[in-house]
Amino acid sequence: LPLGCPPPLLLAPEGSGPADLSLPEDDVELALVYLAWAAPHAEHRSRTTTLFDSDDFSPRLAEPPFVRALESLVAAAGDGPAAVAWPQRGAPLAEGLVPQPLPGAAENYNPIAEAWEPLPTAEVRATLVASRGRLVGVTAGSRNAATAFRYAAWLAGTENSRLVSTASDNVANARGSLARAADPWRASEDRDLGKQFAEATANSLRNHRHLLAPRLPGAEEYLLALGKHVREALAGAPAEDCLQKAADAWESLSQARGREAQRAAYARSINAATFPEERR
Repeated sequence: LPLGCPPPLLLAPEGSGPADLSLPEDDVELALVYLAWAAPHAEHRSRTTTLFDSDDFSPRLAEPPFVRALESLVAAAGDGPAAVAWPQRGAPLAEGLVPQPLPGAAENYNPIAEAWEPLPTAEVRATLVASRGRLVGVTAGSRNAATAFRYAAWLAGTENSRLVSTASDNVANARGSLARAADPWRASEDRDLGKQFAEATANSLRNHRHLLAPRLPGAEEYLLALGKHVREALAGAPAEDCLQKAADAWESLSQARGREAQRAAYARSINAATFPEERR
């Protein structure tokens, strides 16, 4: 069960776009920023085909939506003041910046038809999820599984979610009913800014379109490889070439860990498959 899933937000002057976007130095975080940037272009109703081909599990990173997103990210990159960031406690926020959802897109890519399709309005957003936060679970072999699961459900329920989300450095409110309450993420001394963070987080999580960060064995290795090649594009290399290198790296990682096992794990992570009965 999720205890809270802070989505990435755009921190920028109110009413402005993400010009001079400051990007992280850590490759894993850069990869997640890039996936958040790519989500509006790449997310498709057939989620099993967004990051990987559903038939052979080959990576789709070198395909048009990801190339377009990387070119857009390179064009926006600069020295600030805007940034893509996850809410975190104790981190100062530069004066004049406000939290807001990431930019959207006017069309997205259909990986089945291999064509761009228009979206209903000029800017439809998509949210990167499963990139931060905490989950609580109960192991199948627990001797007190029933009691433990009731406790997990109690922690994640409406009675405690507010207390949990404000007490942890890794959990943010994920309930719409609390969206108007000030959340002290980056804003413990500023109630108005706290409300802006809470509302921006809630609005991001309410998006009907979302892209899941890779959730499979070795996920950090996949992100490290992606971040490394995104950084090459930021240094001036062609976006398509960089993403092809990233796709090749993902292919090698899947081969090393067992393609079928990785495909099964990924399908379970996006609810396209279930665990075997003995694992439940």
